[in-house]
Amino acid sequence: MSLPSYAKSEAIRDEIHHNDTLPEEILCMIFDLLDLHSVKNASRTCQRWNNIIFCSGYVNRFSFSMRDLLVPPGQESFWNLQCAQEQNPQMHHLAMEQFRGMVVRSKRCYRNLKCTIDDVARFSSLWETLNSKFKNDLQSLVINVTNDAVHVLPLITAAIPLMTQLRSLTLKECGMNHYLYYVYEVPTFRSNSVKHFEIQPDIKINIEMPELESFHGVLPINFLSFRPSNMKQLTVKIIEKDYLDQEADPIDSLNIRGMILLETLKWEIEVEDESFLAICETCTKLKDLCFTKRMIISNSDVFSNLNKLVNLRRLKFQNYYESLSFYIDLSKLTELEEIDLGMMAKEGVKLPKSIKMFAVEICLENQQSMIESLFDPELIELKTLQLSFHHSIVNKREFFERLPLLKNLEELTFAGGYYTESEFLCLNAPMDRLRKLKFEMYLLDVQRFLGIEEKFPNLINLEFFNNGLNEVVSLIG
Repeated sequence: MSLPSYAKSEAIRDEIHHNDTLPEEILCMIFDLLDLHSVKNASRTCQRWNNIIFCSGYVNRFSFSMRDLLVPPGQESFWNLQCAQEQNPQMHHLAMEQFRGMVVRSKRCYRNLKCTIDDVARFSSLWETLNSKFKNDLQSLVINVTNDAVHVLPLITAAIPLMTQLRSLTLKECGMNHYLYYVYEVPTFRSNSVKHFEIQPDIKINIEMPELESFHGVLPINFLSFRPSNMKQLTVKIIEKDYLDQEADPIDSLNIRGMILLETLKWEIEVEDESFLAICETCTKLKDLCFTKRMIISNSDVFSNLNKLVNLRRLKFQNYYESLSFYIDLSKLTELEEIDLGMMAKEGVKLPKSIKMFAVEICLENQQSMIESLFDPELIELKTLQLSFHHSIVNKREFFERLPLLKNLEELTFAGGYYTESEFLCLNAPMDRLRKLKFEMYLLDVQRFLGIEEKFPNLINLEFFNNGLNEVVSLIG
């Protein structure tokens, strides 16, 4: 018996989907919940979805992987395939031809390319195909360099200027012979479009990238003359002595002068008065500042120039072997939210009221001053605290007794030290807001802390990290 016409109309209307009425932003949020295979299947649903996934900014989620395409069905891994190809050169040649054909036939415009150079001949034969296919569309290029792949640097540096849409360039190393880098001419990386450049091998380079906003690597030889005015993020270091025993070129304050737009700076070079003053006087827009080497600052008057960085949000010292010889006053940095002093505060510190995260090494010299600084009743914003007790002579009990004074503390980490089961019984009151308690590189003589439920009634996670092993104990329920 057939349905009446009105029933057929209702049935057809019920089958109509309204997926196309969803805005692009909502669809992208839905795609984010899917794995890549499911997203590719979703692209076949309709032309609109295909365009959103592959012809909009969402395509940045995908990257073109040479390694995955070179592994045919039935091979367990790329490394098994590589071993088989070394034993059978004909198999290697066939794989290369299949790969080149796959690249040429592809109609998709990949914007992200990541490749590993583990064989010079292999890469040289593929690079021309890849470059001609993707150079007009590439926005991100990541190259992992291994073994003697330094020989292909001229190919890379010659191709980069032709990639007119390239925004991000990353060159990483993996098991490379650095000596080779000092046998050849210093490479020059040129681009009129690259905004982010990261080069991890510690090699001498020149860069000519007028649009560069972010750089991570060894200080370029021509940095003083190049020095891009729109640089916002900089992680810079120097080669103190290269593999031919040649001393590094000297660095002075002129390398930083003029970089007035810098917002993030990681300085992996020794800091003396001159360079420190240059940073404080020039980079007044800095929000994130990190020093990883020795700080040879002569006195507190020089250090007080740090107060000129009125926009600073995060300050970190990663040199854990030396301290400043004077009291550190950070109270005038009213925007500062995260501070990691490491070993620097041997003579004590005055913290700003804005502080939300604080990490410091406690030693015999700064123990009393840290108690006064840390348990200031005006530090009501402090939510995350890390205390390092690598000196066994430090009296932890004096700190533990006062911990409840930090009313809003949510995360607490102890690094180093020796702990017993009765460690927290000395707390004068419960810490109601604490959610996470973590121990790093510790000595623990306990199966379970006594009174932990009473002292930390709302604790969710108790985490232990030691010798590369991480264990999280959930205390919910």
